[in-house]
Amino acid sequence: MKSPEAKWALFGPLAVMVLAFISRAIRLGSIKTLVFDETYYVKDAYGLIKRGYEVQWPKDYDEVFLSGQFTLPTQGSFVVHPTVGKWLIGAGMELFGNNPWGWRIAVCLAGAVSVFLLGRIVWHLFGSGKMATLASFLLAIDGVQIALSRTAILDIILEMFILLGVLFFVRDQLSYRPKLLAALQEIDELRHTKKLQSATLQTKPQKPASFREKFGPVFWWRPWLMAAGIAWGLAMSVKWSGLYLVAVFGIFAFIRELTARWATEPKWLASSIITGGIPAFINLVPISGVVYLLSWASWFVHPQGWGHTPGGNVLSDWWKYHEQILNFHTTLESDHPYKSNPWGWLLQLRPTSFYYEKVAGDCGKDQCIQSVTSLGNPLLWWLGFLAFLAVMVAAFAFLDWRAGLILAGYFATYGPWLIYSNRTIFTFYTVVISPFVVLSLIYVLGIMMGAWRVAADKNWTGRYNLVPAPYPVNQGLIWGGLAIVAVILLAAVFFFPIWTGMTIPQGQFYWRMWLPSWI
Repeated sequence: MKSPEAKWALFGPLAVMVLAFISRAIRLGSIKTLVFDETYYVKDAYGLIKRGYEVQWPKDYDEVFLSGQFTLPTQGSFVVHPTVGKWLIGAGMELFGNNPWGWRIAVCLAGAVSVFLLGRIVWHLFGSGKMATLASFLLAIDGVQIALSRTAILDIILEMFILLGVLFFVRDQLSYRPKLLAALQEIDELRHTKKLQSATLQTKPQKPASFREKFGPVFWWRPWLMAAGIAWGLAMSVKWSGLYLVAVFGIFAFIRELTARWATEPKWLASSIITGGIPAFINLVPISGVVYLLSWASWFVHPQGWGHTPGGNVLSDWWKYHEQILNFHTTLESDHPYKSNPWGWLLQLRPTSFYYEKVAGDCGKDQCIQSVTSLGNPLLWWLGFLAFLAVMVAAFAFLDWRAGLILAGYFATYGPWLIYSNRTIFTFYTVVISPFVVLSLIYVLGIMMGAWRVAADKNWTGRYNLVPAPYPVNQGLIWGGLAIVAVILLAAVFFFPIWTGMTIPQGQFYWRMWLPSWI
């Protein structure tokens, strides 16, 4: 039977997920045109569903496509993102038709599922059902998450698979770590016993009798880590940036091996590599590559797809296709009014306007407008930035692995973009960072509101750890935490119209443009 806290951790995020879906699904098809990059992904998805590969549409074809009176092209089109996200968008169109609701239902569901997944991550990380529910709630009221849950582009689907992988990775660490520590302690005690025997008998120290005694325990079967590899393989199959999750969390897993083995293993570095790192690599990396390869199955069996050469080697064609995709991603530099520098992303300094139109309506003397602006909830992101600084302190000064995991999320979803700051990139990419912004804030709020505290850890896994708070907490801090949640909620209510394309007077739109760079 589940404990009350475990029930909170399941049904709380589940309820928030349902509310998030409803809030995103209402008026989902109210904007009848293709918004921003929907012009690419919706038509690509339609071609995938109907032909099995992306097709080359005529230029400026949106109006014809919207009318439904068109002939589906047969020529393959060069595309720069894999197919999984487009297959999901296409599935929605197959179920609900070629209309705004059909285009967007898949991303709406992905956004709602992401809300639930974040709550489950918090539950497994911190053991608080109420804070898990709060984490789901905070992600549910983030503007960039809302806007992208209502726009048929790939990034919210990418977020869903990233979070699924993080959840599985956390489950791996929680199941694998105790087994590893117990095995290390057993081997350490065996070595200690042999030393005592040698000292008592005044003989030479005994050499290790087995590979296990020499290099430490090895665990070849880590199903949760394999599941993370599958999830991140799917993320890679939506956008290549999913690859960074495999790389960064693979490195993080290796660091965890080092921290476990250095205190007891005489050859701790060799042990971490041979019996820790290599098995982890085998569990995580190959399966993510296999999933990515399988995501191209439809391209392999449709020679009409772009990049196939008549009578050519299909694997060679596939590799050359990837070379051209890589060239596109690393060299794209073009002017765009909403191009943004990633150094300002964590403060949402230059959000992306997806849609802005003057419309007819009853707005008094003012002009009515509809706007979809992928602006993160400003209070959430600004307070989250301060919390991010606190998480860095917790990770490096207190050696808390949970804080380290949050930082790994930032490194994987945000860090790589800093290298490409000269490219044509946009702030809406931060939708995959937003869960880690929420995790940072939850980390700090949990301490403020008494859900957990930092306490000394008695083994060598780190000097400090987060444990449930067993003592009365400062009431002022509790009220402070509740006030933070309240102002974030008020900000969400205030900005909701420009996240969802509601009809409002133009003057009210400018009320919400707090910074000149938001326009």
